[in-house]
Amino acid sequence: MKRLTDIKRRLMQAGSQIVDAYEQGWTLRELAKTHNASPGSIRNLLIEEGVKMRSRGKRKGVRTVQRPAKPGKIPNDELTAAIDKVRSQEDK
Repeated sequence: MKRLTDIKRRLMQAGSQIVDAYEQGWTLRELAKTHNASPGSIRNLLIEEGVKMRSRGKRKGVRTVQRPAKPGKIPNDELTAAIDKVRSQEDK
């Protein structure tokens, strides 16, 4: 029989809270920090509880900062405008 560690026991007691928080959008890292456990332990608990895991990466709705264009390159909006201008002249 496998012995439960203190961390595993604490996570199992808070299992429903962890599942609810994860389904509300909390990340594994946020949950791990809150419950003094590793993200892997949180992940294992969620898998054992049958929770569908989200894919890794940026959360939806998180804005990214647009980087300035590199010198000598045309920004996308100017490039699109130039292409539209050429196309409209070709149609004439």
